[in-house]
Amino acid sequence: MENWRDYQKKQSSLSDPEYITGILGVQIPLNESYPYTPTLTEQILTEHMLYENFIKSLLGTAKKAAGKVKDFFITFYKILQDGKALGTFLLTVQTKIINPIVKKLRLVFDKLSETSMGDGAKKAFEGTFNMIESFKQMSSGWKKALVGTSLALLMKWLSDQVGELIITILEKPAEEMVGAFLGEIKTKLLNLLNEHFGIGLIKKTLSKVVDIKTYLGWIGPIVGGVGFVTDALAPVTSRVAAGTIEI
Repeated sequence: MENWRDYQKKQSSLSDPEYITGILGVQIPLNESYPYTPTLTEQILTEHMLYENFIKSLLGTAKKAAGKVKDFFITFYKILQDGKALGTFLLTVQTKIINPIVKKLRLVFDKLSETSMGDGAKKAFEGTFNMIESFKQMSSGWKKALVGTSLALLMKWLSDQVGELIITILEKPAEEMVGAFLGEIKTKLLNLLNEHFGIGLIKKTLSKVVDIKTYLGWIGPIVGGVGFVTDALAPVTSRVAAGTIEI
């Protein structure tokens, strides 16, 4: 009986436009209606299996965890299954974490454009800004949420690494930014942007969302472990959960 209910639920989801577009991120052409064409059906099934594997691994990890890590994983698990919560999560992670840091990076880029480092800085910053625009253009859904998670974590980590340097850059007159100081900017800021940001971040994230273990095994060592992940995102997930889904 349990297997039959699971089967019915799956069949219902696979014909539900809100689940297909809002959770899976698959766009249904205007001239399509259920039953969908074989091509679209195959795409939906593929995305559904990827999604199911990820959230099942997320729930399994939550059950083995404890304390605030467990709370975070359970909340994130529930958010990924609620289209409205997903949308709120994406909006919140952008407005509270990503956008404020990107705003500072744009100011830094403008400042560096006035120095002899202008051309060298252009590649690193434009790669980052182009990636952010590509992220914004992604279809809503769980994969966009994971890309947004990666971007937010890396932006928070970057801010922790070079926050003081960014303040110094913005306060220092352009004509005084020469020599060793420009070398410090290249080593501490531009190299980090080139290594961890750019359009490759989206592709890298999507290649790592086969399950939560694989994803954390990639992002965790970069930013400093699972503790950093939960500390950085828990304020967002708890806020989303409190306003949109029952925990």
